[in-house]
Amino acid sequence: RIRKLYARSFDQPFNSTNKYALCVVDPPGNEAPGKQYIFLKGAPEVVVERCSTWLCAGQNQAIDEDFKRKFIEAYERFAMAGERVLGFAKLVIDKMP
Repeated sequence: RIRKLYARSFDQPFNSTNKYALCVVDPPGNEAPGKQYIFLKGAPEVVVERCSTWLCAGQNQAIDEDFKRKFIEAYERFAMAGERVLGFAKLVIDKMP
């Protein structure tokens, strides 16, 4: 149902070389006029290296080395427990022609 709301204008499927999938979507209605969203999902270490901020309590916070260290420790803990771990990111851009 949500996929129908966000029309994809570009899609790059996951592959084992990049270790991520990427899509560009048009937000529905008046959610973000003149904008598009880039969504990225994949291996946590790959996703976090492509980010400069993270969302905490609705506010963007800078990603620093301390954050990266804690992030790696957290996802490795889950992975060692047999859990599948994915990273997700969203970027708002001006609408491409």
